[in-house]
Amino acid sequence: MKFGLLATGYKGLKVLEKLNHTPVFVASYDNKEKYMFEKIKQLCQVKKIPFYHRDDFKHDIDIEKIFTVGWQFLVKENLEKYIVLHDSYLPERRGFCPTVSALCDGCEHLGASAFRPIEGNGPDYGVVVGREKVNIVHPMKIDVAFDIVSDLYVSLIDKLLTEKENAVEVDYKQSTFSIWQDKNDFRINWSDTAENIHRKICASGYPYDGATTMYDGKLIHIKKSTVCEPLNILNQQSNCGKFWTVKNGVATVICGSSLLDVVSDDIEFTLLRKRFL
Repeated sequence: MKFGLLATGYKGLKVLEKLNHTPVFVASYDNKEKYMFEKIKQLCQVKKIPFYHRDDFKHDIDIEKIFTVGWQFLVKENLEKYIVLHDSYLPERRGFCPTVSALCDGCEHLGASAFRPIEGNGPDYGVVVGREKVNIVHPMKIDVAFDIVSDLYVSLIDKLLTEKENAVEVDYKQSTFSIWQDKNDFRINWSDTAENIHRKICASGYPYDGATTMYDGKLIHIKKSTVCEPLNILNQQSNCGKFWTVKNGVATVICGSSLLDVVSDDIEFTLLRKRFL
């Protein structure tokens, strides 16, 4: 069966890499995820797949199915051709950044759904034609989670290309919603638990820019962290963000509960009497 693919970001790239069937075209745009647009374009050149920028893509192309991965623009033309792939087990986590929110919340599973979109009922609503989920163990980095989600996407695409398409009963009255996030959402609150902060750092790493904090009046990115054994620190809440130890560029930071070893690519920590804000 001939099909097309609208793909952006890390998830889109991974799906294109892993597909067991070759689309007749790929369309994409730059969603600011670290060169992913160029990587998708280059991979299409290697695979000899016709490639279009979103602005040049014509929705009236003569094709039966068009899958979308990471596509954040509403499709209104020839809607009957489209199957949207969303990274949650619908009806949970409709909306934005569902995998990020699942990692931050410590959700026990990651999911993926394929649905035929229906306008006028909010985000990620339609006739579900396939969904899968897998249990996970925390902490998990976002690129690892996206690799898992892309595997689920490829599995769903395979089934929808080779098997009869059937609707899955979904109760949208049970919907939960994941809200859009920006740079402010990735600022670290050091009064939170070390476990929660660690999950946020894992969920905001590559292909994103990383969780942030203020250090010596500058905004820096925290790329790696490890939860430490708790200590009986007096007045711990009033000391959140302070360095407990510094060794080999790793700062051990007091959190709302327990401590966290952190590393930044922006600076090497060397001084003890410092704190994050």
